[in-house]
Amino acid sequence: MTSGEEWKFGTNLEWTGAHEGVHRSPGKQDIPVSCPSMFCGGRDDLWTPEDFFVASLECCLMMTFLHYAEKISIELRAYRSRAEGVAKLIEKRTRFDRVHIRPEIEVADEKSAKKARQLIHNVKRACLVTHSLNPDIEITMDAKITVADG
Repeated sequence: MTSGEEWKFGTNLEWTGAHEGVHRSPGKQDIPVSCPSMFCGGRDDLWTPEDFFVASLECCLMMTFLHYAEKISIELRAYRSRAEGVAKLIEKRTRFDRVHIRPEIEVADEKSAKKARQLIHNVKRACLVTHSLNPDIEITMDAKITVADG
């Protein structure tokens, strides 16, 4: 990567009726979407922009971790996480003010566990999505790193 280099990411969205649509991107699966039920009576069983927001942070942090884990030879056995974004009314506008991500990372040995503990604290600085956010949004991570049994 060089300074000033650009990458483009494109999507298409089509309204399908009521408060629903279909999100598309060339070569990828379609994703039915809705607005959250609390805002406009949308469907709770479909993805919402708010779900995508939280998911994009969670996914980018995992992908960043995986990228650097491979570079520093962490013997990874499993990675899963849960994320929760909290939105509230601030100065007459609803917005996210924090996202909490809880990765659970399993590695092969104590050497990898030590590297993973160091890496997890740095991934937020390297993640493209976190760099693109309003700096007032608090993003916290509570990682659980374990060594796999024999």
